[in-house]
Amino acid sequence: MADFHTLVINLGNLAGVTALAVQTDAEHVGIWQPRLDIPSGPALLRSVQKQAQIMGIQHLEVVEPLYRPRSTIDIQPQGLDISIILLAAAAYALEHECTRLVWPMVIGPDYDGVSRELERAQLITQLIELDMGGEALVIDLPFVELSDDQLAEVALHADAPVKAAWWCEYDREKPCGGCDACLRWRRVVDAAIPPGRAKIAAE
Repeated sequence: MADFHTLVINLGNLAGVTALAVQTDAEHVGIWQPRLDIPSGPALLRSVQKQAQIMGIQHLEVVEPLYRPRSTIDIQPQGLDISIILLAAAAYALEHECTRLVWPMVIGPDYDGVSRELERAQLITQLIELDMGGEALVIDLPFVELSDDQLAEVALHADAPVKAAWWCEYDREKPCGGCDACLRWRRVVDAAIPPGRAKIAAE
């Protein structure tokens, strides 16, 4: 029996670190990261490793690149790549006898997009049941209906180690603060901070 029952797909971004922070039993959580073949890929990997260390998560699996983001501003997979990621992660979860797969993607106030991703997760669950003889795996999309701003609020309320996430387009020691990705996520994280609380966005 595996020493973790929940597997979190973590790309190294704000959604990934927030998904880890809201888990109630970090001792039984594993992380699965597809390595990204983009300039910021090494920094994203380091961020996931740092998140695991901060939260005391022992199991971290890094797999070879399975897709290339269309933009370094938004590293979530799109279209068929989402199915590829989910199927690969589900296969790994089942191999390790996990019962829950967490996919912290953020679609925002896009009703059609949210419905599509919920349906995709349901179809993949049905495929697993068909191919694995009734093996149970819950695919959880906890943030799929959230906007960037709402995700930042959840991260802060959960006391997620936001600085352990990565949102810069470049591989460097600290986020540059000036690229489009930094500007996007600095805005949403800063906007979610209550008055009087110290800023925690990239320095």
